[in-house]
Amino acid sequence: TFEREEVQSILELGRIGPLEGFRSKLGRPFSAVVKLDAEGKQSFDFGDSADSIANLNFSELPSIGSCPSCKSGTIHDSGTAWVCSNTSACKFRMGKTLCQKEIPREQVEKLITDGKTDLIHRFISKKGRPFSAFLKLEKDKVSFEFEERERKPAAAKKTATRAIKTTKVTKAPRAKKAAAADRPALATRQASGNCLDVLAPMVPALMSGSADLTGSNNTKAKEFDSVSATNLGGRYLHYGVREHAMGALMNGMALYGGIIPLSGTFLAFADYMRAAIRLSALMNQRVVYVMTHDSIGLGEDGPTHQPIEHAAMLRATPNVRVFRPADLVETAEAWQLALDHKTGPSVLCLSRQAVPTLRHTHTDENLSAKGGYVLADTDGTPQGILLATGTEVHLALEARNLLAKDGIKVRVVSMPCTTLFDAQPQSYKDEVLPPAVTARVAIEAASPFGWDRYLGTRGKMLGLNGFGASAPAKDLYKHFGLTAENLAQTLKTLL
Repeated sequence: TFEREEVQSILELGRIGPLEGFRSKLGRPFSAVVKLDAEGKQSFDFGDSADSIANLNFSELPSIGSCPSCKSGTIHDSGTAWVCSNTSACKFRMGKTLCQKEIPREQVEKLITDGKTDLIHRFISKKGRPFSAFLKLEKDKVSFEFEERERKPAAAKKTATRAIKTTKVTKAPRAKKAAAADRPALATRQASGNCLDVLAPMVPALMSGSADLTGSNNTKAKEFDSVSATNLGGRYLHYGVREHAMGALMNGMALYGGIIPLSGTFLAFADYMRAAIRLSALMNQRVVYVMTHDSIGLGEDGPTHQPIEHAAMLRATPNVRVFRPADLVETAEAWQLALDHKTGPSVLCLSRQAVPTLRHTHTDENLSAKGGYVLADTDGTPQGILLATGTEVHLALEARNLLAKDGIKVRVVSMPCTTLFDAQPQSYKDEVLPPAVTARVAIEAASPFGWDRYLGTRGKMLGLNGFGASAPAKDLYKHFGLTAENLAQTLKTLL
């Protein structure tokens, strides 16, 4: 993090490697270096950038000064970039951009002379606001200009999570407050796409993609250009129908470093990338798998596309966090937790069908961080507990209202991530699921495998023990007994 004055001070020290990563027409990488003398006049120099930092002999390189990042190393001029000598602990570099165009050296000099270059970008001020630093080069004059990077989302997106308006993702998404007030009805895949529209310019490390399902997965943010033969600086990969290769490539990017890979497909196709997901977990890599069309709610595509056992399979895999958010608010919280989780993969199971906003009271706390929490409660000790995830949470709330008409006091627990809930202290788990309350019913449009540990010996589960069918979503939910009425009646049998 640098203040603007510090950035300008660094630029004014005398020699900068502002542009690196060019390729000559012969394919050889080189950098363009601007030399500034005491009077501000400029000259140009070029250097090959194929040398490895690991092979640098810092004792033979000119020293620039102490490192402003780690405070313990020394900045040295390698000829193509400024590098901190403390390479084991500090990643300070100056002079790298994502330019991969084939431009002759004489054209590079003209670009810089014309003052068209964004030399250094995406700094973060100490107050957490992103900005860019422009070094404007004219004939014999150097000036500095700064620009805020924060963007205002389109009016249609205002209620759909400004999600995380800062690169410090640990701060609670501001969008939750707007969502609680406006209460939009969105499919959680749409809510996820809106989160990405905000995250993309704020988190430059994000590299997205999809297995030929971009329009369905909503993984292509407005900020993302597609990678192509003529645009190697894009941030969106069209993987084609290659789910396993997609997962393997994301693992490679995560292992290489500097990239947070994410991609999208249907949850039913997790089978095709099972080995890659398992390796993400085994290697402790931050990879985000966006898996939409997460239940029979996808409708007429039928049982070939309707996931049944997939959520249970992913939850059973060690070090994999599976999120099945219930609405816009929980989706924003899931993205926050996925990006903050640096030692393992996260899977976001998202719906095709729209769901209402359920959290009507704003809180800065990320309630999903505990895996499960009390969404709706009653006065005193509840007589029964309804547990649900994703698109079934609103059914649990409707069942609670039906039971309240009969004077039955019911608590509703939303369980967006069972792995995080299992990791909570026993005291918290007993607070959410009091041992004395044994009348419990869970509902999830998926296999019931794994839910018995929350239901006890008397609890019941409304789920799917077989494959789905081809029909409109509402008809399927009624056919398989996944309704508020059936949920309420099932709890009554336990009282």
